Formats: sequence, structure tokens, C-alpha cells
Amino acid sequence: MHIQTSFLGTLSDFFHIISVGLVFVLIFGGWAFHWRIVREKDPQLRSYVSRWSSTIGFLWPFVAICLLVTGIGDIYYRSSGTGLHWYDEGWLVAKLIFFVILVVNGSVFGSILGRKRTQLLQFMNEQQSPEIAEPTLKSLNRQFSWHYLVQFLLLAIIIFLSTIGSGKQFGIS
Repeated sequence: MHIQTSFLGTLSDFFHIISVGLVFVLIFGGWAFHWRIVREKDPQLRSYVSRWSSTIGFLWPFVAICLLVTGIGDIYYRSSGTGLHWYDEGWLVAKLIFFVILVVNGSVFGSILGRKRTQLLQFMNEQQSPEIAEPTLKSLNRQFSWHYLVQFLLLAIIIFLSTIGSGKQFGIS
């Protein structure tokens, strides 16, 4: 299979790799912030870390758009002049499906959980008896743990599909 390359194709590949790195930073950074919030005993520090975590979560839509645009560019330059269609490659279709699930989980459900937890932590700081909200916080923390587990699994599947995609198997040149 002959893959046509050009300056724009190389540029698209470069920014796609940068965007994948940003996804790693968002997922692993979010997970690190989550565990810092779970393990922290000081309510003010938990609230502070939660606000920082929410701020970093705002990057999800931008990274997703960058991945989408550069991914479309990569698909175009990969199939340009070969007669191949992107939808004929099952690994690529599966990768796109998992990508959509990753983005929706990260930007929609992750932001909803983050907003709820940040508001709850602020409420706990302002009230005299934060013990009432403690069970709710434990539930949100448990949901966040599952959220990051799903994100890790989706990212691993996407990376796996990217590495074994068409033309990348051993013995095929």
C-alpha cells in the first residue's frame, strides 16, 4: 500500500501526536487531582484542588476538536490516491467509536461530576457541619474513580487499535 505524504500530512500527524499527548496529560492529571482530593483531609485544600481540577477539565473540548481535525487530516492523507475509504477499515471505525465515547465521557460526564464535587466541597467549607455532605462526597469520589477507570480503558483500546491498524501488522510491508 502506498501512502502519499505531504507537508500538510506531516503537519497533521505532528499535531495529532501532540493532541494524543494532551489527552494523556488530561486523563492522568485528572486522575492525580482526583486522588489528591480523595486523600486530603483539609476541606479548604480539597476545595482548592477541586477548582484546579475543574479548570484543567475545561481543556477537554479543545483537545477533542484538535484530535478530530488532525484525525480527519490523517485519514485524508492516508487514503489519498489509494482508492481506499476510511469506512472500509474496521480498526479505524472502531477507533473513531471509542474516541467519541472517550470524548463524551470526558467532556460531558467528567465535567458534570467535577462541577457537582466542586460545589459540594465549597458548600462543606461554608457550612458549620460538613458531616452531612460527607456521604455524598464519598459517592461522587467513587463515581470519579469509575470515570477514570473507564477513561484509562478507552484510551488503552484507542492506542491498541492505532498500533495494530491496517498495514501495521508484523510481516506486512
